[in-house]
Amino acid sequence: MKGYVAVTDSGWYEHLRARPDSRDVNFWRPSARTLRLEVGTPFLFKLKAPHHAIGGFGYFAGFSVLPDWLAWETFEEANGVDSLAALRSRLSRIRKGAGIERDPAGRIGCCLIAETVFFEPERWIATPSDWKRNIVVGASYDLSSGEGARMWTECLAQAADRAPDTRAVHEQEERYGKPTTVVPRLGQRIFRITVLDAYDRACAVTQEHSLPVLDAAHIVPYAS
Repeated sequence: MKGYVAVTDSGWYEHLRARPDSRDVNFWRPSARTLRLEVGTPFLFKLKAPHHAIGGFGYFAGFSVLPDWLAWETFEEANGVDSLAALRSRLSRIRKGAGIERDPAGRIGCCLIAETVFFEPERWIATPSDWKRNIVVGASYDLSSGEGARMWTECLAQAADRAPDTRAVHEQEERYGKPTTVVPRLGQRIFRITVLDAYDRACAVTQEHSLPVLDAAHIVPYAS
């Protein structure tokens, strides 16, 4: 099974670690460049220098390119910041440091991550011994062997210690068994973006494309 180890801003991690209700989060990117992963792929948060450790994980539930205001409106503090202004400020700082052009429409890449778990600093997991320090975005890892398996096993063990009933961990006797891809449970934030993308950012009834007035809702069959 493949997993993805994403280089993570420490401020993003700290903000979300302090919010235990942040199960569905937006792992945003300063450009609109797409990240293609299979839904259910384990998504590990590798902290930047000077930490060089795994600070938590979740499951990849999709990718969307969104205007920054919609990313904030949908995820709010699950963006890892406390305001839209703070999001834009951090985006600007990262773009400047990396020489990334701002999208003319203010769009950013959004990795939708479900069922996240964040570890306390004393429980951080060692970065793979073969991790290359010149990796600035992230890298795929085989979680069934070598350092990938070691890292993933420790992540699951940490998640089990934090919340024994989490869906990220199977029954105790299966915890260290063969890695399998899971279908992550989608919260309302990810559900909204998934539905908007499925309907090409248009109302299913009126075909209205004005994002500020669109909403996503469950359709419940009516039986008389």
